[in-house]
Amino acid sequence: MKKMPALKDEEEELRMFIKKTDFEIRKFNEIKQRIDSKKTEVEQSLKNMNLEPVPIRIEPHPNAGRDLAREIDEHLLELNKLKNYINTKLKAVLREEKVLESLKKRFGESVDIKKAREGDFEVTYYDNDSEFAAGEIEQSRRSLKEMKKTVDGIEI
Repeated sequence: MKKMPALKDEEEELRMFIKKTDFEIRKFNEIKQRIDSKKTEVEQSLKNMNLEPVPIRIEPHPNAGRDLAREIDEHLLELNKLKNYINTKLKAVLREEKVLESLKKRFGESVDIKKAREGDFEVTYYDNDSEFAAGEIEQSRRSLKEMKKTVDGIEI
């Protein structure tokens, strides 16, 4: 079951991940600008030499065979997808916090939140009545088990 502090910890961790992802996005946008600027400089140099445009690929080192500009674009897309995923998780945690807080105001510590299989959550409620009912069920099950055992022993 989720407790409010656990939800707060999840929220804090998700917010930290968003900050880290934002930092990485800013960093790679700056790198992309520098790479694009280099590419523009090379294009301009070719133009100044009266040469026709040709494909320009920025590589990390000679003969790398990698298009660094394309890799940066792909990495930025991955970072943005990750940030969207984290934001989705954060919204779910915030919703759980809000629901739990509202229910606790109404029912006190007798209510809690538990993660469901589908990735959502479900509410659990417990009090003296529910504890009593559970005890009665257990007692009845034991009684029925004994009754069945006795009936099974009767030969016809």
